[in-house]
Amino acid sequence: MPVKYNDDAVTTLASSLSAVSLTCSVSSSSTFPTLSTGEYFFATIIRASDNAKETIKVTAVSGTTWTIIRARGAGEVALAFLATDSIELRM
Repeated sequence: MPVKYNDDAVTTLASSLSAVSLTCSVSSSSTFPTLSTGEYFFATIIRASDNAKETIKVTAVSGTTWTIIRARGAGEVALAFLATDSIELRM
């Protein structure tokens, strides 16, 4: 399964994300990679209130809805985020 990259892709959450959510709604997917079956990309969600971060693995994109696997970074736990918190694809 190949990982996809796209330099400096940025969007925001379109709605809140609970710590147990396995999908997220984003404001725009346009600067992020297009995924085919078996492809994925990693993104970082940054909470505006305290700069807490969580790495997610995005396994499917349907418009502005992403299917995700949570807390992919070493020692991370899934966090709750608010609408307008930032999501970035970092190289």
